[in-house]
Amino acid sequence: MGGRTIMRREFGHIRRMFPISALFGAGLPTPPKRPTEGLLLYPRGGRPSPIAGRFEPSASSPFRFSIRSSAWGPMSKSFDERNQSETARRKLKNLAKSTGGDLELVSALANFTWDYDPGSGNEALGWVKPGTGGNAAKKQLTWIAERLGLPSDFSLTRNQAEKELIQAHSGLSADALWSRFLIAAAMNNYAHVSEFASYHYVRGINKSRAASLGWRAKSIGIAEIARNLFLKLFRGGSIERGDLDYLWCDLVLPFPCEPPRFEVQESWLEPLLTSIEALPPGSGLKDLLGCCKGLVGGDKYFKQEVLQSLAYAGVLAVNSFPVNDMFISELRNKLCPHFYSNEWSFPLRFWSTNGGAINRASVRHR
Repeated sequence: MGGRTIMRREFGHIRRMFPISALFGAGLPTPPKRPTEGLLLYPRGGRPSPIAGRFEPSASSPFRFSIRSSAWGPMSKSFDERNQSETARRKLKNLAKSTGGDLELVSALANFTWDYDPGSGNEALGWVKPGTGGNAAKKQLTWIAERLGLPSDFSLTRNQAEKELIQAHSGLSADALWSRFLIAAAMNNYAHVSEFASYHYVRGINKSRAASLGWRAKSIGIAEIARNLFLKLFRGGSIERGDLDYLWCDLVLPFPCEPPRFEVQESWLEPLLTSIEALPPGSGLKDLLGCCKGLVGGDKYFKQEVLQSLAYAGVLAVNSFPVNDMFISELRNKLCPHFYSNEWSFPLRFWSTNGGAINRASVRHR
């Protein structure tokens, strides 16, 4: 994607990037070129704010963003200063509670990914620059490795990740994943939604199909694993699901958390499906979100992830894209002609243009 771009995001949830040429019509002036300010971030409740950075297309997504430099915000803080405010402690406590994770471990994972401390009056600058932190970071990575049952010098190669993901996927119980998903969707638990979504996302995975998954390094260490695990809790891997290293962390690596303390809930699913079926022809993605109101927990991004997960599972069946007969990841970069629908993942981004239907035969929860 050439040229400058605009990225829409809601606190902590990177969505999609759009070329400025698509947003400005003929004869309208474009913003002046500023070589170090390639983005506009839209934090929750805030105004657009420039940040130094650039977009970095990757094997897994043409929309990946990476921060390279910043003169302000969390990037200039030391490792020991991350997530030390009352705001950070409160948000991390809520995250640990909703996902069943240990607060100390969740906080440690956050230190390598996201800083909840308000920075320079703008909480949208939370992304932590990878590879920083010195001895304090190394000490915490050693502790994280111990909690995960891994050696501190653990290194994951692509070949190992492919083999272990294929093996782990074949041994997972779809019924058990459905049971956890039904509870997670009602309880705003991104972690179990992610496992359900990832399982169906790589349905039918084999050696050749695994080769299509993204991989950005020669090997993956504890720091990268910590980051992936936090993104699992933080946004359910909504952007990372096409990456082999994320899928390995999601489906292969056991994450220590308390099992759900609630009985399997079916109350929200059938009303949701019935509500979607009642939508008039030509209804779009916003209408699907509207059907979730009062049934699915969390904010609109969590609801979006639940809907996308149901599409991966084939319950929300998009016309022309039978997910049971394809490897979804191979088509993850296929874009919808309806511009803003591309804020959603494949195949659900095509719901507005192709239409779809409810397929109850794909529901498994016993």
